[in-house]
Amino acid sequence: MKADGNPTNVGFSLFNMTGNLVNIIGVLMAKPLAERFGKKWVFTIGLAGTAVFQALFFTLNPADVGLMFLFTTLISLSYGPTIPLLWAMIADTADYSEWKNNRRATGFVYAGIIFALKAGLGLGGALAGWILAAYGYEVATARTPEVLGGIRLMASFFSSIPFALGALCMLFYPITKALNIQMSGELAARHQPFEDP
Repeated sequence: MKADGNPTNVGFSLFNMTGNLVNIIGVLMAKPLAERFGKKWVFTIGLAGTAVFQALFFTLNPADVGLMFLFTTLISLSYGPTIPLLWAMIADTADYSEWKNNRRATGFVYAGIIFALKAGLGLGGALAGWILAAYGYEVATARTPEVLGGIRLMASFFSSIPFALGALCMLFYPITKALNIQMSGELAARHQPFEDP
């Protein structure tokens, strides 16, 4: 069937495209926001905002299309800046390790974080299947109230939990903007003898 003959497909495509375009705006906002407020707080507030707006999807009815677009826009604006900041903060973590221990461990830091990301992606996919199975999802039961309720929870509260936990963990993240400036200066001073001829 052609896409233009199916309003649901067209609407869902437009919904996803809106989220992706706004995500790009959020990514572009990351650097100016981080320079002004610091990476830690932009990342923390981005995760918290994503959690709140994702959870609010539970309040919507199937006919609330305008609010769905509004919430996906707010989610993408919140989450967008966190995408590049994650990788910048990994580099900060490697600097922090060197600053604290006088030993550079960039490879270990990146390897550990990449492993955690890959494990999380694998576990997340499996978890989605397990949750659907727990609500009795099968082809024959896909439209039952119990399964639809489970899908609604997955698209709202359940998917907001990792973002909320991430924001909570970020409260204990020690690398503030001030500490980052201090580390950069001290590490540059330590490296100076090695850089001079």
